[in-house]
Amino acid sequence: MNGPCIGTEFALPAWYGKLPGAGDFVGRRMPGQLARTWERWLAQGMASARAGLDVRAPVWRFAIPAGSGDGWVQLGCVAPSHDRVGRRYPLVVSQAIAPSAHAGYGSPGEPALACVDARIRAMDAIVQDAIRRAHGPEEFDLALAEGLRDGASRGPGEGARDGAHEATAADGGWPNLWEYFDPNGMTSFWWTDAGDGAPRTDVHTGGLDTALFQRLFGEPGSGER
Repeated sequence: MNGPCIGTEFALPAWYGKLPGAGDFVGRRMPGQLARTWERWLAQGMASARAGLDVRAPVWRFAIPAGSGDGWVQLGCVAPSHDRVGRRYPLVVSQAIAPSAHAGYGSPGEPALACVDARIRAMDAIVQDAIRRAHGPEEFDLALAEGLRDGASRGPGEGARDGAHEATAADGGWPNLWEYFDPNGMTSFWWTDAGDGAPRTDVHTGGLDTALFQRLFGEPGSGER
């Protein structure tokens, strides 16, 4: 591995949800308690969505602290998706990291944090590509393995695969995020590209709930600016 990720090793992230190339719920590597938390949030969010999942909603990237992430810092993204027969349901990709490991990444601007930004950016691009190409679970897992090995080694400003929007936490709406993100806290940060050149962001304190789901995947424009 080269670029900003020298000396920074990650396991493959966990993921769960629906893929266009699969007939039902699929997932890999999601630890038991995290799996239950994500399943509960997504199911309750879908049940609360009067008009169902808005397929026009963007992919949302996130940084979730251990205080609201079942003891793990979680970095990744969640996207509107569907299964083979068109039943809508999100797809989440989450890199679960011990808070002590996140605290050891160094100061803002140092290589390891640049690697974190690059890895989240690569996850976003891989998820969009998988939905567009109707990947099944094996194809998606292989894409994660290959894309994160290659894409997460790019420095900020270098191209993302398949022309996906390039962004770090800073230019995605949270300047200097890693200066104030508390890995042991209760406040999670969410960001995306609104598609009109203006980033959309959301900040949430506490566990994942239906209010957050509605802000992310409800009516267009419901996130903060």
